[in-house]
Amino acid sequence: MMHLYLADIEDLEKINDIEGALKLLTEERRRKYLKLRNEKARRECLAAGLLLRKVLEIHGVDLKTVHTNDDGKPEAEGICFNLSHSGNVVICAASKDNVGCDIEKIGSAPKRVAERFFCEDEIDWIESFANEDKNREFFRIWTMKESYLKMTGEGLRTALNSFRVFPDILKISREGNMQPCLMKEYKYSGYQITVCAMEEEFAEQIMRVALL
Repeated sequence: MMHLYLADIEDLEKINDIEGALKLLTEERRRKYLKLRNEKARRECLAAGLLLRKVLEIHGVDLKTVHTNDDGKPEAEGICFNLSHSGNVVICAASKDNVGCDIEKIGSAPKRVAERFFCEDEIDWIESFANEDKNREFFRIWTMKESYLKMTGEGLRTALNSFRVFPDILKISREGNMQPCLMKEYKYSGYQITVCAMEEEFAEQIMRVALL
């Protein structure tokens, strides 16, 4: 089963010992944190690392087994995972097979971004809705695309308009072929969340986790 976990980045305000918290992360994430100069980016990096630690504990997996696979994706012994953050929220999807997740805080849909990165049919889909619904549909499509590319390990090396998403049936079409992956959407207080996985069973609810 695919499990989805969520934490509030503002939990970091309760941490008095940042150096101690950094010791709880993987070595790779500690290095990433120390290279960052932007305070917001540092907070997101630390929160994601602490959430991953908690998720692996829940699944009985040793943090020391986290490594990068041949596709460049981080994984751990016996479990695949993916992290994403937006606004004050960080999420982690965990599964026995490849998984990708994306969270975006819903705001005004940037029309120019859609025109640059989306397929014509996807733009038509957004434009078929009125007012605020356009915003929702933009972020539905964006998180579907992001979660799919994160699941495959391609990331943004692959153009977002090189494949099409179908928001009405939560499916992906690539080079004319429907992809075998499955998707599920989750709602959380002004955020759009989509998870893409090879699993057939998805958790119905998000599990809230404290970072400390």
